[in-house]
Amino acid sequence: MPDMSLELTWYVQCNFCILTTAATCRSDAGSGVAGNSGQMMKNQRFATIVVWITAAAYAGFAVWLGISPNALLEAFGIDQRTPQMATEIRAFYGGVEMGIAAVMLLLWKQKQVASALLVGALPLLGSASGRCLGIVVDGFSALHATFAIFEFVGFLFCVAGVFSLKNSVGDAT
Repeated sequence: MPDMSLELTWYVQCNFCILTTAATCRSDAGSGVAGNSGQMMKNQRFATIVVWITAAAYAGFAVWLGISPNALLEAFGIDQRTPQMATEIRAFYGGVEMGIAAVMLLLWKQKQVASALLVGALPLLGSASGRCLGIVVDGFSALHATFAIFEFVGFLFCVAGVFSLKNSVGDAT
């Protein structure tokens, strides 16, 4: 079985950052800030941090696999490679994931934070779902199961960010 320590380390670090951020923002929620504006700022901060961490994860994978597409092939034990495989990995993992990161940050800059979170969340849900389907149809893979869990956790944090914004808007009205 190929060594997956680099890939798993990347997933764990990204999700640890999200979990730590969530715990910090949630524990600050009742810190004595008067009025709804303090809570709204906490919710906005949580959502913004989730946007930035998720976009950074997409961009990190885009750069890493754009530069070293064979790393993905090695991770799954694929020994026979063609230039076309490398190009496909660069296009999807390099180009599409960088595009997702860019759209997330552009939406965030335009103060469309919920939209930015959904742009990050839906591909994560799609990847996790596709991995789960693959496990059912093709057989269990610990690597795919691990990735699916981390992708689903990332999806949940993006959705939590959307709901935190919704709650702060609802509280302000």
